Amino acid sequence: MRFLFSRRLLVAVFASFSALADAEEEMTKESMARGVRSNLAAYDEVKQPREGPAMVRFKLGESVSEAREGWVFDGLRITAPKDMEGRDFVWYFNAPTAWGNWFIVPAAGDFEGGFKNWIDADILYRDHDKAQEKKRQRVLQTLDGAYFEPGRDYLLWFRRVEDDAGQDKEVRVVFDFVPKPADKKKWDADAIDKALGLKPAGVAAQVAHLGSRGGRAMLDESLFDANDARSRIKDVLSHIRSTSRLQGGFFVTMEMSCPPCKKTPRMADIVASHGPPDCVISGAERQRVSEHAGGTPEKDDGMLLHYYDYFAFETRADDPEGRVHHVRTHASDFGALRVPEKGLFMRQVDLKNLSLFFQDGKEVGRLYFFLEGSKQPLVTQAPPAGRYQLDEETVLESEGGGKWQWLSLEGSTVTRRVPMEKNVMHGVAEGFYANGSTRFKAPYRNGRLHGEVVEMDENGKTTRKLQFRDGEQVSDEEAAAPRKGPKQPDAGTPAPKPKPL
Repeated sequence: MRFLFSRRLLVAVFASFSALADAEEEMTKESMARGVRSNLAAYDEVKQPREGPAMVRFKLGESVSEAREGWVFDGLRITAPKDMEGRDFVWYFNAPTAWGNWFIVPAAGDFEGGFKNWIDADILYRDHDKAQEKKRQRVLQTLDGAYFEPGRDYLLWFRRVEDDAGQDKEVRVVFDFVPKPADKKKWDADAIDKALGLKPAGVAAQVAHLGSRGGRAMLDESLFDANDARSRIKDVLSHIRSTSRLQGGFFVTMEMSCPPCKKTPRMADIVASHGPPDCVISGAERQRVSEHAGGTPEKDDGMLLHYYDYFAFETRADDPEGRVHHVRTHASDFGALRVPEKGLFMRQVDLKNLSLFFQDGKEVGRLYFFLEGSKQPLVTQAPPAGRYQLDEETVLESEGGGKWQWLSLEGSTVTRRVPMEKNVMHGVAEGFYANGSTRFKAPYRNGRLHGEVVEMDENGKTTRKLQFRDGEQVSDEEAAAPRKGPKQPDAGTPAPKPKPL
């Protein structure tokens, strides 16, 4: 088992200094409460059982509380227990994305606070979820018991944010008022699962929900033992849950090279039944990547890893039969590397710091630590010149030799252009308004903001200036002072991320 600590910096280049809300659309605490309470009959009243959580299913939109056009609410009405001492509110819901806003308010009277954070559910729950549901949001959440007054009624509301035609409008809710965790730690997914008695669905349902080809291969009893399959799939779910994304682009994740499989299928048979792997990485390449990253290098173990989304089937490079003896599991979805059959594309596996380039479905380039601030990328295969599409709004144009233009698009209009040299940001990045006028200019040197950053209005008038030196914001006086060369990160330490602007 290995715990991996790394950093992913996909820098959002000078997206905006500020965003002003439309005053007519802004929802204040008071206007929200008025809208939510305009029709209390819209909220299904739920009585909690004497013991255990309350479980309820209802349909949104059948009777609503509507303040004005676009402010349509529906939900549940619950009552806080008379004994709230040492208790918190805990709930899980599965709801349509069309009703994508939610909150809690008392049915009457003033209030302060409410929900602050939530956890996106990472597994399917038996009796509450379906394997291949589309356009659903599944959330685990808690609220400190200090928010509630014993015996007072509260509205758990959802607001319709888009057309819900064609969506299943059923909501499945499980909630309870439960004792705070004994160790006084923050509620996490495991603690919420336990408090609500949530049980994971079967492994076949989890695989279907993940859309995992690797999981389907594991469940293929002509290839793998059923007990091995269940164990490996549960490992994947555990890895996904244990992965944490931290401030500054860091993340902590886990992967496991599992015990030998009871069956040893040939990779050729896996490919014949489930298609080619998403990616293959050799032991030599893994060693090279770990050396480039710094720290203790990973040794070349002579193994080929054939990645199918969350699973990697291990074969020995010198085995002519290519038999799988071990299955490695991780939280990285290599399925993100799948691309259409025609065209130029770029895809990434964030937790592996890996970027792949494709032409007509065939891999033509591979870089590690690409688009990560000032960290020098590792090029294992340089992609040919071309215009590679990352997503609908992002394109990378390669001129060859490590020269790029990183473009942000709205339709066919360029809204942001970032030049790159030696595969890192270098030169003056520019942003543009819809009318084509310049929105900002931001100079980069070797992957870091360096120089005067300027923001302008649509008429070309400068509205703001900031000074940067080697990625750090400085005063005008500091910027003018001479300095001996650019600041360099310590060897083996990830380069600092430019501060968001």
